[in-house]
Amino acid sequence: MGVQRGPMLTGDAPKGAVRTGIVGKDIGTRLTRANFGAALLAAASDRSLIGRMPAVGN
Repeated sequence: MGVQRGPMLTGDAPKGAVRTGIVGKDIGTRLTRANFGAALLAAASDRSLIGRMPAVGN
């Protein structure tokens, strides 16, 4: 698994879809903690992320 970067985490309810990209350009500036956890679990088995540092957001 590569490094996952998240923007400001919130305690809001999960929002559903999680996007990967550049903070402020491809993704928002906030991310729910539940969605960040889901993204981390998904990234653990995604071999395409090895050596990369994607950012995730709602």
